[in-house]
Amino acid sequence: EEMREIEMKIKSTPQFWFVRIENPVKEPVNVGLLFQEKGGYTTKQNAGKHGIGTYNMKHMVESNGGMLQAECTNLRFILEIMIDKTAS
Repeated sequence: EEMREIEMKIKSTPQFWFVRIENPVKEPVNVGLLFQEKGGYTTKQNAGKHGIGTYNMKHMVESNGGMLQAECTNLRFILEIMIDKTAS
């Protein structure tokens, strides 16, 4: 009954790590609200225990010279991360 599937692709170049994570969702995700602040947006019913993971990921990636973006299309959530290996 539940859709439990995660597809992850990782690519490495001399300068960058590229990570793409994709999984199905039950309802569309508002990616505009996703990276707001701690305790931000979640579609889960017990919202008090969710909604900080994406904020933390964005903060970590950007503080290490990377970029993070998300989209939700056709009930598929896609998260793409680029991390500069040379940033320190």
